Amino acid sequence: MPQYDLAWRRYQAELTTEFIGWQYDIVREYASNEQFVMTCINYPRNGHDDRALAERIDVTAGNPYYSMQDHLDATKDLAAQTHWTTSGVPAFFRQADRLFSSRQSRFLVTETNAQSIDGSSNNLPPWPGQLRMAALSMVSRGAAMIEYWHWHSLPYGTETYWGGILPHSLRPGRIYGEISEIGHALRDLNPVLNGLQPDADVAILWSNPTRWAMQFAPPLSENDQPLSDSFERIFDAFHSGIVGAGGQARILHLEQAAELGGEALANQFPVLVAAGLLVASDAELDLLRDYAAAGGHLVLGPRTGYGDDEVRARVAVAPDRLVEASGIHYEEFSNIATAIPITTNGSPAGVATFWIDGLIADNAQAIAHYEHPRFGTFPAIASHTFGNGRVTTVGTLPSAELAATVIRMAAGGFIGDSLAPDRRLPVTITSGLNGNGVRVWFASNWSGTDTEITVTRAVIDPETGISYLPGTSVPTPAWSTTLLVDDHPERSGPTA
Repeated sequence: MPQYDLAWRRYQAELTTEFIGWQYDIVREYASNEQFVMTCINYPRNGHDDRALAERIDVTAGNPYYSMQDHLDATKDLAAQTHWTTSGVPAFFRQADRLFSSRQSRFLVTETNAQSIDGSSNNLPPWPGQLRMAALSMVSRGAAMIEYWHWHSLPYGTETYWGGILPHSLRPGRIYGEISEIGHALRDLNPVLNGLQPDADVAILWSNPTRWAMQFAPPLSENDQPLSDSFERIFDAFHSGIVGAGGQARILHLEQAAELGGEALANQFPVLVAAGLLVASDAELDLLRDYAAAGGHLVLGPRTGYGDDEVRARVAVAPDRLVEASGIHYEEFSNIATAIPITTNGSPAGVATFWIDGLIADNAQAIAHYEHPRFGTFPAIASHTFGNGRVTTVGTLPSAELAATVIRMAAGGFIGDSLAPDRRLPVTITSGLNGNGVRVWFASNWSGTDTEITVTRAVIDPETGISYLPGTSVPTPAWSTTLLVDDHPERSGPTA
């Protein structure tokens, strides 16, 4: 039964945390004060709680692997190659954001792609430039180190075709040359990148207990088969909307958000996404209500407020403890096998996928509708003013286009707008404040076509020394990340 399985998964995670902590204590006895102790976390694996585990080590370290070539093209939507690599630009950023979330601090990348990573039939070496672009993009989200798996490609064993920095010949080639250039660039850029703390426009909540619960009893299905990655799919639908809208995400574990409290959360993050949180206590749901009352814009998604902290369905009107704040309720929900068009003001706005909550607007204003004979009786999206803030409820897993529209509406603007307000995918802008309090910008072109951005503030390219005045164009070549630094540090405060 779901409750027993969740209890078992929590116990497994506690054992893992206890074991790693035991090992940490042994090593810490022999380590000097200048040394740190960590373990390499494989985030997709089961049996651990990264947040709790990271509290028992000195620094977060992990191994984000991602599909390369056209899987890093922001103009394309390709399925991931394996169950443990991601596909697409938003999912790439999600991996880095997850590493940051464990301790809400900078992290080490102890393994990531050098060449093709997988079995003998999945060979996707990176296009030229992709390794540097990916490395700098991970730095922009908090990576303090980048290491590659592995030094040379093994001639035997399970990982024979997990390409290393050196090929099987052991002779340095293109990959060696590109990674060598990355190392030299990071060395030269250390004064600019040292201490970089990534910016955030929108906070989005993560729940390991919900992930475990949905692995045992998935709410989503495809071709009549349950999807054990249901939580990740719900989460990614909204996280990809943040990236697609031009924003930067800060992933918060539900427990970390609770430590802040509703008012502090609203002061720090003007927009908070709470989607798919099936496992939540009364206090955690009240936190969401308090966040909106304090002035935050809360974006609710499917399953939040439906279960309690033991994954029991709440014997209450859904979404429990949030009905008044959201101005909606629902009595029924449905899986959907095919995408359903959604309109706003009669115009196409995207599609609904996988799931629909039959929202009933009490005091909320319906702002989007399904084009469907039955589901059209329910609003797809409804919004309601509550206290000093607002709650917007999305009753489905939105397509990328629709999710970006929702996030853009909720946020109003992003930090990146102060650099290049007219940017569009495949260009993303990520940023952070370095140890000297100067904002560093990362303009990445996730495509094979050269393009440019028009900047609206004075910046300098720290690698070339070229200065750009407001209104000038900055080249962003194919598969590249261009670094820019504010020309006037006093302008580097929050600009969202």
